[in-house]
Amino acid sequence: MVPIENVYVAEFINTKEYESPYTVIGYKISGTGNLDVNHIENVLYKRFYKHNFFEIVDLRVKDDYSDKLIEQGELIYGN
Repeated sequence: MVPIENVYVAEFINTKEYESPYTVIGYKISGTGNLDVNHIENVLYKRFYKHNFFEIVDLRVKDDYSDKLIEQGELIYGN
């Protein structure tokens, strides 16, 4: 079992003129282990068409991108 603390979701709209906005999913897990991103993508693409793009972000990495996701995204799991 993966010790997930928080999951955030947001729509990334700051794309180039010819690119479509896409969904960003940020997760924070306890400890130093890794979440299997390939597994998450496989599960997502069982429910969504392949042309949908998802970016999976590890929120343990502190940078402007993850800070904005936490600030502007929607918390869908955790507190």
